[in-house]
Amino acid sequence: MDRPGGGVAILIHKSLQFSPLSLPHLETIEVVGVSIALRNNSNKLIDILSVYIPNGNSCSEEELTSLTTGRNNFIIGGDFNGHHGRWETSCNLPNQSGRALANILENTTNIELATPTNLGTRLNPISLTYSTIDLTLMAPHLAISSEITRGPHLSSDHLPLHIRVQADPTLSIERAPTWNLKDADWITWNKEISTTITSSLFYSSESPDEKYQIYLSALLDATKSSGIILTRTPDTIKSEPSPPWWDIDCRKAVAMARKARNRCDPSKGGVMCSTNKEAWKEKENEKKRIILKAKKTSMNNFINTLSPKSNSTKTWAFAKAWTSGTKAPDLNSSPIEIDPETNQIVTLPKEKSKNFLIPIRPSKRRHPRRPKARTTYQERNPLNRA
Repeated sequence: MDRPGGGVAILIHKSLQFSPLSLPHLETIEVVGVSIALRNNSNKLIDILSVYIPNGNSCSEEELTSLTTGRNNFIIGGDFNGHHGRWETSCNLPNQSGRALANILENTTNIELATPTNLGTRLNPISLTYSTIDLTLMAPHLAISSEITRGPHLSSDHLPLHIRVQADPTLSIERAPTWNLKDADWITWNKEISTTITSSLFYSSESPDEKYQIYLSALLDATKSSGIILTRTPDTIKSEPSPPWWDIDCRKAVAMARKARNRCDPSKGGVMCSTNKEAWKEKENEKKRIILKAKKTSMNNFINTLSPKSNSTKTWAFAKAWTSGTKAPDLNSSPIEIDPETNQIVTLPKEKSKNFLIPIRPSKRRHPRRPKARTTYQERNPLNRA
């Protein structure tokens, strides 16, 4: 919202273990980055940086170099706005961003350009010619086996890029199970726990681990007889709900704009002529007008139905739908953690919970000395004197 000309962001799947990178403020480059854990109990990370250079004619080579300094396993990608013959054979006049990047590639051994020559990542809406300004830089061992291809047209002048590298990130697909407390019988639950603990060595034992196991067994046994069950999320993933403003008119407008674009694409049997260009521009503008009108109509209708008696659940559901059904992160989306004993990266939930309990339940706990059963004073308290 605060960068009408662009901006940077990284969307991370909730099954990946990651940690945000602390990057310096740069004058000519916008950048954000994360480190992703590759394996459990190892310090192997891969740094991913998203870069945007707003002005290709005023780019600092020193700032570009600082992004790769001290990194051995990294991927840097984004809109560099750089033109150079090294990745565009038709470019005869490279700009500042292109020259700076070419110098870094020539003089630095720990970085390689993974983008294929003449890939064509941006389509000029006026001339309908492609340029390659969205570039991907990698460590040499990643670039040698990488594969970069163009994705489908998504109504932007920049095409999405699909990047495949030989990496093995730690995944945790399953979501944590939850307790279903809808039909819980809490009276029975309390009685079962009390009976189990009373009939055990819970109060006489001095071992914290033994007390923990007794209490855990009491909890699990009580849930079986009190109507509390453990539920898991289904394996099937539901598709994201459609935005509230998306209707049949929007769907038709998008389809017509794609057909008009395909008529200009020779690879799809089209002809790139002035007539088809004008028809494509007209359909794109019509699509934007229809979608904007649908958004305004949907919001106005929703506002007109609001009242002090409006259902809060439906109100929040409508608001969340405008953010494409974004869900709150679950326990599997926690950041990278370090084992204090081994100093290694931990990604498994079981080991994370163990490290979480270390400061709460230390292994060597000091118990206070027992107070004396009786204390005798020789002198009377002055307050009790008559």
